[in-house]
Amino acid sequence: MTYKLKLMFEWGGGCLWCDDDNARNEFDVGPIEDKLPISQSTKEKLSDLNI
Repeated sequence: MTYKLKLMFEWGGGCLWCDDDNARNEFDVGPIEDKLPISQSTKEKLSDLNI
């Protein structure tokens, strides 16, 4: 299954958000980078972008 995500900067929130029904059904709503199998380094880079 594929998921459509969007990169969106939200004050006090994450950067990766669901952008289709498949993703919302799997990950729910809100920022999802902590729910994805991505490296800690990538999570830190996303966090740096959100400052």
